[in-house]
Amino acid sequence: MINLSRKLPLGMGYGVIWWVLGALILMPAKLGMGVFTFNTMAWQSLMGHLIYGALLGAAYAMILPRLRRR
Repeated sequence: MINLSRKLPLGMGYGVIWWVLGALILMPAKLGMGVFTFNTMAWQSLMGHLIYGALLGAAYAMILPRLRRR
């Protein structure tokens, strides 16, 4: 049985961390734009990062039992 109760939120948190670092700080600073600008594009980017993190957490939850069997 796959336990997603802890892996899914951890993956989503990982996605949020990269959203803050990448989409809110690093990319705008590199392009000469204002950092921490919350517009429609930023919220859409957050949704993309949350979906990526959820998929990453689910994949990790499925792969971890196979890695432990070795």
